Amino acid sequence: MSWYDRAGRPLPWRERPSVYGTWISEIMLQQTTVAAVVPRWHEFLRCFPDVGSLAAAEEAEVLNAWSGLGYYRRARQLHAAAKTIVITLDGRLPVDEAGWSALPGIGAYTAGAIASIGLGETVPAVDTNVVRVLSRLVCHTANEAASLTSASVRILATALVDLQRPGDWNQALMDLGAGVCTTAVPECSACPLAGQCRAEAGGEPETIPPARSRPRPIKGHWSLLVARAPGGLLVALPQAPPALLENTGEELRHDYGSLYRGYRSLPFGAWSAEPGDAVDNWTQWWLRLGGAWSEPPRDAGMFRHAITRYRLQARVVAGSVCGWPGGAVPEGVVVVSEAELKDLPLNTPSLRAFELAIGNQDPNQ
Repeated sequence: MSWYDRAGRPLPWRERPSVYGTWISEIMLQQTTVAAVVPRWHEFLRCFPDVGSLAAAEEAEVLNAWSGLGYYRRARQLHAAAKTIVITLDGRLPVDEAGWSALPGIGAYTAGAIASIGLGETVPAVDTNVVRVLSRLVCHTANEAASLTSASVRILATALVDLQRPGDWNQALMDLGAGVCTTAVPECSACPLAGQCRAEAGGEPETIPPARSRPRPIKGHWSLLVARAPGGLLVALPQAPPALLENTGEELRHDYGSLYRGYRSLPFGAWSAEPGDAVDNWTQWWLRLGGAWSEPPRDAGMFRHAITRYRLQARVVAGSVCGWPGGAVPEGVVVVSEAELKDLPLNTPSLRAFELAIGNQDPNQ
């Protein structure tokens, strides 16, 4: 605890802790870095300062405030949990770990973190950092660690929780794992547990806990269209985008739809590694609809994007159209001005394609 008082990370949700702010931070921090979460946490709380405002919001508003954080199912579950709190608890946040565990999107770790940090309940919060710290503390070798069960780690974590400062204790273990007892190169000389750690004594702490096998990444290949139209900067944005190009394949439609359900998207279609092919595909798509181009489509570049197990490549095509065929917007497409675009929950690939098309983003970033 002395080490944490000196070296704990100065995070905004720790400065003026609240149960609501802790809840939002813990959901955001699931599989997202602290550096990415800090500014978004401030923005999210400005949009939804309490559970009532969050529950009353439309899903599109919540998704828009979440845009860019990834793992979008978390945002939908957060919204669902807020509605549950308002409907079943009269807007009062749960007062213990069990109450939080009953809500959508709240697992054992998150419930323990909220209850200990926000409510002072003497319960553990066992995330991957805590598992690593405690595994190294009690295991001399990787073989010993391989036989250590999740239940055993939780029993140990429960026994060690500081009775006076349970929230700080759990955060101290998290910070220790994040900054000192790291996965590949632990700084044992800087660790407050040096001299008590069995893994350090064993000489190979980096091998504990043993690495888990990870699912094979799924590769995805898409082509995205950014189209301008008369009257300003307008972009076609299907709410539930169809695969507009021929020969796109069922897998592309399913992957795209499942990853970004609830988010709007630029028109997307089949991947083409060759820029000229992608441009021609979109050119012909618009001409088949009976439209014309005032500025011929051009290749705007390519970018790579990772989300969950997906490793994606996207080719971006940009151009300007004279107008909509027959004066009507094609089915499945809406027209949105640049001002309105900022208020829509646009998925991350579409945001990156849009920025790339107007020259504001390096495709290698």
